[in-house]
Amino acid sequence: MDRSNYAQDLLPIANKVRAEQIKSRRLGIPYITIADSVNGLMISGGTLFPGSISMGSTWNIPLYEQAVAAIRDENVAMGTHWVLSPEVDLAKNPRNGRNGEMFGEDPYIVCEFATHYINKMQEKDENGFVKVATTIKHWVYGSSNGGVNTASMQGGLNHLLNDIGAPYAKALKESSPMSLMVSYASIDQIPMSMNKYLNKKTLRDLLGFKGLIMSDAGSIRNMYTQSKVAKSFSDAGLKALRGGLEHELSPRPPSVFPIHKLGK
Repeated sequence: MDRSNYAQDLLPIANKVRAEQIKSRRLGIPYITIADSVNGLMISGGTLFPGSISMGSTWNIPLYEQAVAAIRDENVAMGTHWVLSPEVDLAKNPRNGRNGEMFGEDPYIVCEFATHYINKMQEKDENGFVKVATTIKHWVYGSSNGGVNTASMQGGLNHLLNDIGAPYAKALKESSPMSLMVSYASIDQIPMSMNKYLNKKTLRDLLGFKGLIMSDAGSIRNMYTQSKVAKSFSDAGLKALRGGLEHELSPRPPSVFPIHKLGK
């Protein structure tokens, strides 16, 4: 396989896997293909554009939309249904190693770029279907202690809703992201993967989000291994469900599968 153009070689393999999977399943439901695509198709042979922090610094929305259209079309060509972007966190701490994925520290410019990303990526095809579903993330995050990715975050409700939460309010008003990813952070010592108040009362009821709420990779398991707020992986999965999560993104065996062992 030619690693210099891995995307070209992978497509027929991916199509074959999807076709075989449909035949082998009783209901014939195909895989949903998900990809990280903050600034391009992250595979050899795909096009990578400058990072979001660079794009945000241009203040050039029309130019950025052209880049997003190219990212979208390459994902469509690869059979991607769903991307884990855009990232609408505010780059407020220079120690944060993920600042390059963010559009900047100003809520307004982050709102503008995120909204245009969502609308361009989710344009309809000739049959009226969304071309690629988006994920707005990470709810709620942007100024974690020490700039550490999985650290807790400090700040009252005014800070949460009017500063780091502002891009979400605008994005949900001016676009319709089909999913949302919670952060690794804890707010008032409650991990976002089980934060019923912020996920249900605030996100659903106050901001009116209608899409899917999902975990970050391994964030549900972290409630048992890191935050120590769950007694087991199954207990963590149960707390996540009760806290408003509907989908687990997990690089390891999911936490939600063994929940039936806990009984009703």
